[in-house]
Amino acid sequence: MSAPASSAAFEARALVWGQPGTAFGGPWSAALAAGEVLAVLGPNGAGKTTLFRTLIGALEPLSGEVLWAGRPLRTLAPVHLARSVAFVPQQGPVLFELSAADYVMLGRLARKGRFAGPGAADRLAVAAALERLGLGALADRPLHRLSGGERQMVALARALAQQAAVLLLDEPTSSLDFGNQDRVLSRIEGLAADGLAVVFSTHQPDHAQRLATRVLAIDGRGHARFGTSAEILSGEVLSAVYGVGIERIERAGGAPVFVASGR
Repeated sequence: MSAPASSAAFEARALVWGQPGTAFGGPWSAALAAGEVLAVLGPNGAGKTTLFRTLIGALEPLSGEVLWAGRPLRTLAPVHLARSVAFVPQQGPVLFELSAADYVMLGRLARKGRFAGPGAADRLAVAAALERLGLGALADRPLHRLSGGERQMVALARALAQQAAVLLLDEPTSSLDFGNQDRVLSRIEGLAADGLAVVFSTHQPDHAQRLATRVLAIDGRGHARFGTSAEILSGEVLSAVYGVGIERIERAGGAPVFVASGR
C-alpha cells in the first residue's frame, strides 16, 4: 500500500543536502503549511544556498526527498513546480534593460508552457503584485533606475505574481540598509498573514525571531538543528552554529536582541 499524499505545501523527508561526498546538513524532515514561515539560519558557507538549490531541483539530494504540494519534486515538470514554489535568488534582478512590470511578468510566464505568451489575466496579476507591494508607480521604470531596495521588492513582486503556494527567498535582505530591510521583512510578514508559506535564509537571528514559526540552523560542519523559534534561537544553540559566543538579551515589552559576547 502506498503512503498517503501529504497535504503540506512543502515537505522534506530525511533530506540530506550538499556536494557529492560532502553532506552540508541532514537528515532533515519537516512539513510547512500555508501561512507558516521557516527561517534557514547559518554563517557564510554553511550551505543555505545549496539547500535552496536542492529544494528546487537544481541539485540532487544526497539522500531523502522533497515534496511540493504532496508530489515528489523528481516527478514535477518545470511548469508544475512553478505553481508550487516561487524562488527569489540572493542577487535579485539582473536583467536591467527590462522595466519593473516586464520583470514581474517573468513570474507569470514560469507558470505557462514554453511558447505561451502573456494574456489579460497575466497582466492583471502583474499589476496586482506591484500594487500589493507598493510598487505601482514604478511599473514602467527600468530596473537600472531602481534602488537596491526597490529591485529587491520587484523580485518579491515577481514571485508573488507567480501565485505559487510557497515563497523561497535566499537572503532577501542581503546588502540592504536598515530601512529597506524593515520594508522587505514587513512585506514578508504580510504575505504570510495572507496565507502564503515562506522559507527564507538569513544571517540575522533577529530576522528569524521576527518572522519565523520554525528555524533550521546549519553550521557548515554538517550539523543541522531544527525546531521552533524558542528552541533554536537561544544563546547556546546560536553560539554552536556560528562558532562564537552569542547572548540572547530579553527586553521588557520588546523583542529579544542577539549580541556577540566575545566568548
